[in-house]
Amino acid sequence: MSDDYGTTEREQSTIQFPYTDMDDAIAVAKKMMDAGSIPLDRDQLAGIMGQVPRSGAFGAKVAAARMFGLIDNVGGKYQITELGFEILDPQRAPAARGRSFLHVPLYLKLYEDFKGRQLPPKGPALEKLLVGMGVAPKQKDRARRTFEASARIAGFFNPSEDRLIMPVAATHTLIANGINEEKKTPLQPPPPAPPPPPASAHHPFIEGLLKTLPPVETNWPAERRAKWLEAASNIFDLIYKDEAGGDAKVIVIELKGDALT
Repeated sequence: MSDDYGTTEREQSTIQFPYTDMDDAIAVAKKMMDAGSIPLDRDQLAGIMGQVPRSGAFGAKVAAARMFGLIDNVGGKYQITELGFEILDPQRAPAARGRSFLHVPLYLKLYEDFKGRQLPPKGPALEKLLVGMGVAPKQKDRARRTFEASARIAGFFNPSEDRLIMPVAATHTLIANGINEEKKTPLQPPPPAPPPPPASAHHPFIEGLLKTLPPVETNWPAERRAKWLEAASNIFDLIYKDEAGGDAKVIVIELKGDALT
């Protein structure tokens, strides 16, 4: 008996991978979109796919579509995900295929472990690697074949098909979404600008007046003091009112020599 991910009770892998390739997964999402993009239960989904609801073939294709991140089961009904809609859009498909490929746990591990390094040769050597990553020995051939086919569809293989390289379109999408692909972490925003200095509690005229005061214990001729006090009187007369509501009358202190009297 197999579950919704195509794994068996006798020999179960410890890392998830699809039993069919990305094209089969995309075909499931395409059938759902052609049916109106509405949520479907298991029997309805099998009906539009022309499959038997409890068959292994149907279960493997649905499991692949879910593992590639193209459909999801919410409340017992299958529905297309945002990534599924993107992969069905010709303009967004190249980037979406790259993201969908990395949605599979086994493929993500292969990409992260061999980024910039050569994969083992195809065949027994690659299958041995997959078993070491958690694929059950009896499933290694299927795991290898679906991996190789999906890597081609997603555009991850280099021309020699011995390295996994992030497609350019997928890289642009990750950056646009604020993701640092090298570290798989959100890109750090620039540090915030320093806060502005606190606003003065004084009226701007008072603030300007205070800035004209010379440093303490420096020479300040009496004539200049008188001009400063006269300016202060005019400012106070402009911005203050007396208790009766009229203009305040500021008395200018008479200056004699260097002393204020």
